[in-house]
Amino acid sequence: MQAVLRLHRYLEPLPSHFEIMERIGLILRGGYTYRNSLDDSYRASQVDFYRSNMDRQFKLIAEYEPITAPSASLFGISGVGKSTVVEQTLAFFPRAICHEKHGFIQVPWLKLDCPPGGHLKDLLLGILLRIDDLLGSEYRPHRRSDRTIPELILNTAKVAAAHFLGILVIDEIQNLIDTSGVGPDLLSQFFVMFANVVKIPIFVIGTPRAISSIQRTFHGARRVGDFGALVALPLTRGPTWDFFLTRLFTYQWVAKPITLDDELSSTIFDLTQGVHALVVRLFQLVQIQAIRLGLDTISLEMFRVVASSELQLVEPMLKALRAGKDVRKKAYDDLFAAGLTAIGNSVADSVRLEALKQKTTNGEISAAHRLHVISVLVGLGFEEHRVDEVVKGLFHGNPKMAVADAVAQALEQLQPRSTFDQSLPYPTLKEVVQNAASDERPADALRSAGVIYPSSDDSSPA
Repeated sequence: MQAVLRLHRYLEPLPSHFEIMERIGLILRGGYTYRNSLDDSYRASQVDFYRSNMDRQFKLIAEYEPITAPSASLFGISGVGKSTVVEQTLAFFPRAICHEKHGFIQVPWLKLDCPPGGHLKDLLLGILLRIDDLLGSEYRPHRRSDRTIPELILNTAKVAAAHFLGILVIDEIQNLIDTSGVGPDLLSQFFVMFANVVKIPIFVIGTPRAISSIQRTFHGARRVGDFGALVALPLTRGPTWDFFLTRLFTYQWVAKPITLDDELSSTIFDLTQGVHALVVRLFQLVQIQAIRLGLDTISLEMFRVVASSELQLVEPMLKALRAGKDVRKKAYDDLFAAGLTAIGNSVADSVRLEALKQKTTNGEISAAHRLHVISVLVGLGFEEHRVDEVVKGLFHGNPKMAVADAVAQALEQLQPRSTFDQSLPYPTLKEVVQNAASDERPADALRSAGVIYPSSDDSSPA
């Protein structure tokens, strides 16, 4: 089950992913074309830019630069892997580069998520906090109320420019657009400052319902889509779907893995509508169910049964996708995102619950057996603290050890053969006990072997 849980990190590279990777790489490198960190005139223009803006003079960093930095956007419903692909792409670039010779630290990229209900001020403070965490700096104001939003926009742009930020990636942009009190003017000021003034490329990620707001707020999405607005879609039946599912089915942790066929492929597509995350989660849940029930394989019927019980939260969205309806409504979007999160948590919770059950069961068996073994050995006259130490070590290595085996191994540790004269036929305690058990009067045999004390009416020494 723990192995199945690892599929939470599953990403199968697909043709559409390489287009996203290429676009981000071009934007990041293209944004540095007119921002040479070693150019003295550029560095002087940064100081002039900040002073001018503090005096309410709206001025570009350099006059010879293009009017805006190359920027782009990526939209798609929840679960199609937008954030995952972008994060994997950014992982090819260093988080920070220390240029000791030139006396500054370069930050090639920053990625932030807009929290639900978060304001523009929270996003700006988040950018400064992320830079502080990365560099050990103290750019973020100690109190949230220390700066107004226009002041924060200017200060954040100044810090980003000082560290030659290569690209700013903002995920879940629809959360920022939905927030009350964040008007088009403030959002436009933020994007203009970064993309037009300090020339830092911006890459925004959001759900389809954010497209119209972006276009309306940012004048045809020029500043967030002049390098292309990409759309991530669910998979459709065809070669890419077959490749994705075939690769996924190589990760089976049941005793008898099954082979993917057309009927099973068609059923899984109908149940998930090609949403990447749903396909993976359903595949996980089916395997976990099989392991939990002690089955050695999975089946088509199991996919149907598990989907009917586990995918209920996202069924309205799936019905809309099957019917070809417009899924950009906020109700669909929020419900689907929340449902995917809940399903992901359900997979992890199922694994944790089974682990706890197994641990509890093993613990109860182990405790009962351990107590039984200790009772037998103490009854044979061994010191309790020594017995407890030996038995604890035995059950630590094998919690399911049988009582008889544990007694035998403990006896060998408690009373090993004499090391003084290996030629003498000294029996082990195990052999003494076995011989006594076959004797008609086992107590007398044990007493004469010196294992137990004589009774009160026996005058012979122990």
